[in-house]
Amino acid sequence: VQIHRQRVEFLTASYAFNRPLDRLRQHAQQLDELTRRLHRGAQQALVAKGQQVEALHQRLILLDPRRPLRRGYARIERAGRPIRTAADLAPGDVVALHFDDGRREAEIREDLPGAETT
Repeated sequence: VQIHRQRVEFLTASYAFNRPLDRLRQHAQQLDELTRRLHRGAQQALVAKGQQVEALHQRLILLDPRRPLRRGYARIERAGRPIRTAADLAPGDVVALHFDDGRREAEIREDLPGAETT
């Protein structure tokens, strides 16, 4: 019995017997490190995407077509189409003036004396 006990102790203490446990511990450590890296990478990606979303939000604010209207400008349309120049209008044309707080219609009259035309 003593000889068999020593043999079992020798085998359980041997490198070959413990190698699977060592490899399991090594893989567990690698898994822990990969998990930490994954969490860190995911957090960095979320921060970067959050910054991108905020930058896009700021661009949307700047490109808001109502923004100039809030500063006192008006958008002019004739028959639902935007008017960009005075030359696009003739006396008698009816236009819609769009302001920040609403809409009004106006009729174009003749050029004012001394007004610059293109």
